[in-house]
Amino acid sequence: MSFQVFGTGFILMIVCITLGILMSFGGGTLIDLMTMGETGQILLNNSGVSSDFRAAQVGTMFWFINLYYFMCYAIPLLGIVIFIQSILPKTAGDRQI
Repeated sequence: MSFQVFGTGFILMIVCITLGILMSFGGGTLIDLMTMGETGQILLNNSGVSSDFRAAQVGTMFWFINLYYFMCYAIPLLGIVIFIQSILPKTAGDRQI
């Protein structure tokens, strides 16, 4: 195992974890602004549209919010997997490379 492979894996893990934290904070703030307060009242309780359209809009919006938060967890996990893969010994058949 070379130090370059270890270092690259470690840096990628740190970058992915940092990106996940920043996405959680920044995106969470934006999602709160969109769903709470005056903007949330406009988006979620717009009385000028039919109730079927409003229900579909709210359901779709929360599906995307859940997908976004899944990505906030998936990106750091990907970084950890890359790091673990970089520190495991490389083998070809029955011998170590």
